[in-house]
Amino acid sequence: MKQRPNYDSRNYNYRKKRRRYSEPFDTYFILAVILTILLTAGLLFLKVPVYLAYLAAINIVTFCFYGFDKFQAKREGGRIPEKILHMVAILGGAPGGIAGQWVFHHKIRKQIFHIILWTSLFVHLVIFLVFFQVLTTTNFNDLLTAITRTTTRR
Repeated sequence: MKQRPNYDSRNYNYRKKRRRYSEPFDTYFILAVILTILLTAGLLFLKVPVYLAYLAAINIVTFCFYGFDKFQAKREGGRIPEKILHMVAILGGAPGGIAGQWVFHHKIRKQIFHIILWTSLFVHLVIFLVFFQVLTTTNFNDLLTAITRTTTRR
């Protein structure tokens, strides 16, 4: 019979904790950036204003990330790191995150998700309302001239 080694009870590090999954932060970050750029470019091709195209793209990506994370949680597979979910919400995907919470019933008990999603939604709503004319210009050159015109008026 194999003897168990005698460990000091004060040392809690004698057991290695097994991680259920690794956090592939870089992979999901790159995926979020690529998907957002591709969706934004597709919407710009359809003549959607720049900021609205970006917001639509980041919200679609955020919603899909919440759905995929819930799917992986049920399967006990590799999950999307919470940092990524927070990041895409802060970058404008709060409505997609809120919709993902409601549709998939995912991350609804974690208070930090509610705080980040609703704060980000409020901030982006204020940005949109304050800069509506500037943010809804169709092409990039008009956007740059509108920004320089508003900064030189002061």
